[in-house]
Amino acid sequence: MTFRFLLVGVLVFAVQTGIAVAEENKAADMNAAITKVVEKSLGKGLKIVRIEDAEKSRIAGLKQIRVWFETPFGSTPILFYSTDDGKLYIAGTIYDPDGNNLTKIDVGKTIPKMMKESDMEPNDDYSIGPKDAKVRALLWVGTDPLSKIIFDTFQSLYEKNKDRMSLFLKFYPKTERDYAKMTLVTCFKGEEAMDIYRKLLDTVAGWGSDEDIEAFREKHGVKGKECNPELIKKDIELSRKLMLPQQPVVFINGTMLIEEQNKENISKLAGVQLE
Repeated sequence: MTFRFLLVGVLVFAVQTGIAVAEENKAADMNAAITKVVEKSLGKGLKIVRIEDAEKSRIAGLKQIRVWFETPFGSTPILFYSTDDGKLYIAGTIYDPDGNNLTKIDVGKTIPKMMKESDMEPNDDYSIGPKDAKVRALLWVGTDPLSKIIFDTFQSLYEKNKDRMSLFLKFYPKTERDYAKMTLVTCFKGEEAMDIYRKLLDTVAGWGSDEDIEAFREKHGVKGKECNPELIKKDIELSRKLMLPQQPVVFINGTMLIEEQNKENISKLAGVQLE
């Protein structure tokens, strides 16, 4: 009797193991197929982070497969579809009769890029606020309009939360003119540097010729100051190493802020309620 039960147990184990191996092989085949579909539809340049198991989709007879890609903003998901037998794959978007993008609704959101703050090499000479602040914002910015919006937002928030928030400036100009303008900021440190940066952001569109910069140097006492444009070059090289987006970007306590830059989202990301 004991032998019979033992034999049955062995057979059940063998069947279960066989099923598990078959499922693993099926998943491996599907992942290989999805990888080929990605390369054909999106190119070989994208780095796949992971491929989730196929799941039920909104269309009968089709499964959806969520593929996560590494992007400058973090891990971003894209949905692909396959027939139940895994012989056909679809890269596209599903809409309902009202024009709602169901694929976008189902796919989920980007997981923002996270990194050690030390890897971004924050410079205390270009910061304001407590060094041990609960909310530490690293602003990778230049002198373009978007950078101005970012800085104005964080400057306003900082003024109301000086006891719990600090701002660090990272030099991130995009043009030679912006580079020349940002060089003026390197001639100062701390609050003075931030003040010069504010003044540069308030200049009119098209400002930044050699004559403009020379006049600015005269007006704001830059002449005679020791400037360090190498700081800008260093930050630009670092941004490439960290694979940051080409546009201005902000990190809150080491996590990229990819949602709207407002008090609520910044507080949520930092885990600290700001005024």
